[in-house]
Amino acid sequence: MKLGKQIFITTVLLLVAVISCFGHIIDLETGSYFQYNAELVEVSPVVDGVLNDTPWQEVRGLGEMEQEIMDDTQWQGSSDFDGSFVAVWRRGFLYIAIRLTDDHLETHDTKLSQQDHLVVYLDPDHNGHKSDLYRYNLPVGENDRLFPAPLTAVAWGDDGQSCELMFNLGHLADKGNSVGFWIYYNDVDEGRLRHRISWGPAGYTIDDQLLPDLVFVAKIEPNRDHKILQWGQIKSLLGTD
Repeated sequence: MKLGKQIFITTVLLLVAVISCFGHIIDLETGSYFQYNAELVEVSPVVDGVLNDTPWQEVRGLGEMEQEIMDDTQWQGSSDFDGSFVAVWRRGFLYIAIRLTDDHLETHDTKLSQQDHLVVYLDPDHNGHKSDLYRYNLPVGENDRLFPAPLTAVAWGDDGQSCELMFNLGHLADKGNSVGFWIYYNDVDEGRLRHRISWGPAGYTIDDQLLPDLVFVAKIEPNRDHKILQWGQIKSLLGTD
């Protein structure tokens, strides 16, 4: 019995090692790949910071920001902070909507470390490892910063509790492809970093160097004979947010 257990443990460790070589992460609780899916949608959301677009209402399943990566514990959500996000894609673009609840926002300080801000990694080449080359620091409420490609648009809602991102990935945003992706929130209160809450598997910390997968999936089959109206054009015509 002991020998069988040792063989099983050795096999699992070898599997984790092999998977890590290819830049994938195993969720130790399930034994499966840890990944997040971006769903194909029939209409593109408008990147304006207001999460009332049709795609955000139809996509199933949110990515919960529930891993405290400062001390490797699970964040249960509280009045201090709660966060979730969802990703969709269409015609070469990846769109991410983020909803936050922070009881005390620290914004507009001269130092990034003194502000509440999101950190997003998106590695289009899927090298697997974190790099500052594809790290984006997004201070809460700031819409006027310019970011390097492939990030093309950032829009915060007026209350700083919602944000939309758009990445131009071209042919990479296609069914079955994947990119390296990670997101976490730096919660600063009274000038001090209190929490770092992330989307990630159990045990994932700021020191881990592998990036999880974000996979492009298509659960719909658009009808080519059906003229798809862009929701953004509708909103512009109606003059609504």
